[in-house]
Amino acid sequence: MRLLDARTLELKTFVDNIPPYAILSHCWEDEEVVFSDLADLGQARKKKGFTKLEKTCQLSVGDRLDYAWIDTCCIDKSSSAELSEAINSMFAWYRNSEKCYAYLADVELPDSLPLSRWFTRAWTLQELLAPNILHVGRLRDRIHGAFEGIRFYSRDWVYIGSKVSLGVRISEITDIPLEYLQTQTLESASISMRMSWAADRQATRAEDIAYSLLGLFGVNMPLLYGEGKIKAFKRLQEEIMKISDDETIFAWEGSDFCTHEVTGDALARSPNDFREASHLIPFAADNPVAPYAITHRGLCIWQATLLTHLDDTKSYKLRPLRSPVMIWSGLSMVTWGILRCHPIHDFEHFVVIPLRHLSANIYRRDTNTSVCLIPCESVQSEYSPKEIYIHNSRTSTISTSVRRRWGFLLRKPPETMEIRRCYPEAAWNVKDRILQGNETIEDNDGSSSWHATLELSIGSTNESEGIERLSIFVALGCNYSAKKPPEPWCRVHETGLHDPKSERKTLETFHYTLSPQPSWSQTDRFGRNDVIYRKYVRKVNGVGPDLSISVTQKKVLSQDMFVVNWYDTKLPVFLYSHYPMPQSRYGSKLFPSNTS
Repeated sequence: MRLLDARTLELKTFVDNIPPYAILSHCWEDEEVVFSDLADLGQARKKKGFTKLEKTCQLSVGDRLDYAWIDTCCIDKSSSAELSEAINSMFAWYRNSEKCYAYLADVELPDSLPLSRWFTRAWTLQELLAPNILHVGRLRDRIHGAFEGIRFYSRDWVYIGSKVSLGVRISEITDIPLEYLQTQTLESASISMRMSWAADRQATRAEDIAYSLLGLFGVNMPLLYGEGKIKAFKRLQEEIMKISDDETIFAWEGSDFCTHEVTGDALARSPNDFREASHLIPFAADNPVAPYAITHRGLCIWQATLLTHLDDTKSYKLRPLRSPVMIWSGLSMVTWGILRCHPIHDFEHFVVIPLRHLSANIYRRDTNTSVCLIPCESVQSEYSPKEIYIHNSRTSTISTSVRRRWGFLLRKPPETMEIRRCYPEAAWNVKDRILQGNETIEDNDGSSSWHATLELSIGSTNESEGIERLSIFVALGCNYSAKKPPEPWCRVHETGLHDPKSERKTLETFHYTLSPQPSWSQTDRFGRNDVIYRKYVRKVNGVGPDLSISVTQKKVLSQDMFVVNWYDTKLPVFLYSHYPMPQSRYGSKLFPSNTS
């Protein structure tokens, strides 16, 4: 540690046996005296910031301290190694100081104290909290009535008051409970509570929002300037998770509300996300709790979950942490993860976080639905913890794979058949031949569905008339229900011979006139039972192939999909008699009869 001699203004380095020292807390201004300036005191005195250095040393001598520490000149910021060491040690340096002076350059009178920039800076939060009465020297001062914590000075270095005398005002300005400013240890405050104190604070360098909080949580990590504030803040949370089982760290709520991005990571993006969680505390369980950790799949945690519908009685008992209005993402069904924490002094509610199911036991945070409280009586004993993964953006395994779960994988069609168009276009992945719906229709009972429509062009060779093209529409869709697996359905419509002038006339119309009915699911004919679902088999002009379509649920590379096969040969006769052919809404034939 490098200290400034309060009498000679020379810098001295100490490794062990660090002498008592005073420390300065302030906001950087123009023309600060930096490490290299002290090589020439004559030039250093010409800077505006020299007065700050001089006054700090005078106060130190007045308090019978031979040394002072000021971040502007006691750290060689040209050395990244020294800067990293200093930032990781800074909380301890403030905590172990004998005296702490806070210089508020923008305060003239005590009445303007709440407007000071000092209360909005990221670094000054730890400088406010680190000096506490648990230090042996300060405890001795408190016994003799001399403990002040921090002494505040105005622009003209006029004494304003101490952290003790101004405690109530400072608590009102910062929203930090008075006990944590004076007597209570920081370790007794929950993670979400400490995070909320850092909300809305600013830093010159984006990453410092996270780096300035290292001491508050007792963690260390390398400094990587240039990584960005979000990545730095998530690294901070990962370090905290290694030493704490406080699940209030997951009770964040997205501060940047946006309707186009409804799912997020397991970890918060900013301290601002903890504004509403300042009153939460963890609870201990009698039974052992499995540890959680960040893995390549995301956050691995043993957590009880429950599913609610908008019309479910449980959904009416949910209430947001603090907001007067409940905010939903628009989904009728929401999965909730039950956290091991509760509001302080409230032993009747669990805290639950909204999740969106991706696949198997993998989820994402639903950032457009409020974090809520639910009565303990609504959480039955059958909701036992299970291992789940909550997606983390730093892991790319899930996000980079092709979206295909419960999609339709279309096998190669016969040579005479061509897939000409799809509506909506975004549903069709041409290269992978996957049909994956993006539009969801929700019903009052909580079920939902999607469908997309293909235009198929089928050619047939007639020796006397040449090649003719026949257009048909095939709609493939899926019904979702909370109580059973997704069920596929299909509908076919013949449009007659291909007419280029009218090709766009009816595809969209056919798509939007379809309204899936429960009877369309045909769960006993395809899907889980792997039974072929057949749509009309006819010959085109007596020469073309026979066509049948089968939809089968299969695991394709470990994901559930509906595999669509096209057949141009007749099926065994027993299939005709065992499963009667369904009738089309648009006629009794798929293809025109042979008229030759």
